[in-house]
Amino acid sequence: MFQQKPYKSTSRSRKRHDAIHPPFKKGGLLANCYKGVTLVRIVRYRRARIVVPDAPPLKGICECCGKKAKTQTHHFVYKYKTKEVKANPRLALENTAELCFNPCHKVADAMRVWINADEELRKRLTKLYITHR
Repeated sequence: MFQQKPYKSTSRSRKRHDAIHPPFKKGGLLANCYKGVTLVRIVRYRRARIVVPDAPPLKGICECCGKKAKTQTHHFVYKYKTKEVKANPRLALENTAELCFNPCHKVADAMRVWINADEELRKRLTKLYITHR
């Protein structure tokens, strides 16, 4: 029977992979230092990965419900353009809260979409929700 050999990366492909996807450690911190800075956090900002140097680590306590769990950073408002945030990574931590994923982060995402939706869409969704209750 044919057995496939395990994938063995070459050093060139490994370097390219590590440049795009830095190695992670549990808790959102990098396993090794990044550009000479020891404490680094990766934050998603409008689908972009922003490396924030000297960012305070996540506490692991949800700011909404107060339970101890694995938490994530939630942006209430995307105030800046991605170019501005890449130039000044500390902006990625503004307007954020540390929330547990289920249910707080899910509800906060839905609220952000609801607030940013136009009035007509809100009316249609409300009517749809009431008819299906």
